[in-house]
Amino acid sequence: MSDKDDEQKGKDNILIMPGAPPPNLSADQMKKMIEAGQRLMEQMPALIDFFKISAKLTRAKFDALKKEGFNDQQALELCRILF
Repeated sequence: MSDKDDEQKGKDNILIMPGAPPPNLSADQMKKMIEAGQRLMEQMPALIDFFKISAKLTRAKFDALKKEGFNDQQALELCRILF
């Protein structure tokens, strides 16, 4: 095995920590990534409200399916389908 192979093996075995930016990002790419994260944080309350409403709709759909005679498994399967 050559020195070049050892160098490549070392690069392939780099551990990237969860949440850490990918290696070799340019300053512009890093800035864009940070801005995207900030926008996501700003939208978080609206997303949480959306998921609460979505959960209520899914539960109402499940209950309606059960009332129409579907068993639990069938109702769950049909709830996986959006509207």
